[in-house]
Amino acid sequence: MKISKTFFLFTLLLIFFSCTTNNNENESEPSLSYPLRMDIQKFIQLTSNIPYKWKGDYYDYNNDETPDFITINNSNGNLEIYSGTSNTFNQILSYNKLKNIDVIKQANVEPSDSLNRSTSILVDLDNNGIDEVITNLQGEWFDAPNFNNGDWNNDGIPNGFFHGPMLVIYDNDNVKIFDTVPSQKFGSLFSIDFNNDGYNDLVDADPATVYNSKLNIYYNDMKGNLQSAQPLSNIKKELSVWFNPQFIDLNNDGYKDFVGDHNAIEINYGTSDSSTYKYELITYDGPQIDDDCNGTPPLHPNQSNQPLFEYILPVDIDGDNILEIFASVGYNRCNRHKELVMYKSDGNGYSINKNLGFYVEHYMTTTQIRLVAKDYDNDGDMDIFTQFFYTSGCNNLTDNSSGEEANGFFWKNNNGTLVKTTYEFCE
Repeated sequence: MKISKTFFLFTLLLIFFSCTTNNNENESEPSLSYPLRMDIQKFIQLTSNIPYKWKGDYYDYNNDETPDFITINNSNGNLEIYSGTSNTFNQILSYNKLKNIDVIKQANVEPSDSLNRSTSILVDLDNNGIDEVITNLQGEWFDAPNFNNGDWNNDGIPNGFFHGPMLVIYDNDNVKIFDTVPSQKFGSLFSIDFNNDGYNDLVDADPATVYNSKLNIYYNDMKGNLQSAQPLSNIKKELSVWFNPQFIDLNNDGYKDFVGDHNAIEINYGTSDSSTYKYELITYDGPQIDDDCNGTPPLHPNQSNQPLFEYILPVDIDGDNILEIFASVGYNRCNRHKELVMYKSDGNGYSINKNLGFYVEHYMTTTQIRLVAKDYDNDGDMDIFTQFFYTSGCNNLTDNSSGEEANGFFWKNNNGTLVKTTYEFCE
């Protein structure tokens, strides 16, 4: 059969165009790395608790290239460290116990209550590449008529908090108490190298009343030991406590800023004078819910319904080198309702921004939502993912107390604008 020159040339052009198109498609759709997820129900079966300070991303305690999870076991009060095994979809399917430390026994303190509300952070104090665990022995008292922190067991008698000493659990399992006067609230400890000596120090954002200060710092002696508390009087703190304190350069001026959150966000901007900070208060003006919790019975009927910043994440989304502040906002009276908002700075202050795409009203879960920033699609900018627990679903964030499930969200960064998508990745 005779083929015309015109048909032959048309065929070559069609093949060339097809190859070029396929190459461009491959270049414009980079591979997506899966976010780390864990089976929260299986972990609770092992420990009667969830891992603390887990932010939905990879954490390697013992440098063996497998993800690890640290918790206080509610059944025995011990600190336990588990290693997880993940599948090709980055789901943690099984756990192996690495350590079991009887903190009460080693610290030689009274086992007044469980440690399930302990204040715990991970920080390398001795610069050996392995984190120490800093914790406040803090639990609950049931039936404590002299206290009034709520009636948790619904027996008509007020309950109270037990505040124990603060201590360090070193990677060699040695336990040392560094302050017998405890921090007053859980979630108020964070680590910084405040004096720039190369060693991490510890800041307590809610010291005990005996100190008569709003912020204390424990300096590292450059041997991994924390020294006595000293007040940080030059940092302004008007909120009663900071839930998620951070020390980070928000405005890209070369100076670290103190950031704390509770029912508002407080920022102390660092300046060229190490003793002087500029203050900004960000009050919440986002979505509200009705007093009846939008039809859901209130958790604490006699309390006022106040929005609380449960978690904040500073990260640059639009590439202007000034960090946006992502926030998960819950309600102290209606804790199943969450709002997800983003604050952007215009150079004069932060305000809620919808133009960059991140905004979700009334996300229903009792689990505190934490957000992860990572370049999941390897295109050079930061994407956002919700913290990921899962049970039987593919991409569900589970409300473990009521059995409800809600879609987990992935926000793809599209040239500085976040596009919300549901993302399926199942075993």
